[in-house]
Amino acid sequence: MASNLDFSEFLRQNKKLIREYIDVRLELFKLQGVSLLSRSLGMFIWLIVALFLSFFIILFLGMVFAYWIAEKTGSNAIGFGSTAGLLLIILLILFLFRKGLFLKPIARIIIRETLNDREVNPVNEEEAQEY
Repeated sequence: MASNLDFSEFLRQNKKLIREYIDVRLELFKLQGVSLLSRSLGMFIWLIVALFLSFFIILFLGMVFAYWIAEKTGSNAIGFGSTAGLLLIILLILFLFRKGLFLKPIARIIIRETLNDREVNPVNEEEAQEY
């Protein structure tokens, strides 16, 4: 029974300190969430821009290749048809190997960036002792 009184007395004496600790922890969780969100959005925006630029590079290289084949064969239909076939084969190969080429590396990058709190929030022992 004495331990219950001691614990309740401890809580009464340290109520303000406990409330302050909880507020600081909530603020820390909010800041970590904002950090994670900002890194994720940065990666997402970079990915969108890279895909957008890659699309235009592939589009214009495909047109150059199509006109080159058309010039060599004398037929626009053969040039653009062979380019479409080549791009379709490349798309099929990318689809077949999507796990190894895209899904797993992107998942690894996302996991590494989200779990990489030491670089974002370095805490050494001296800083921890101040609190």
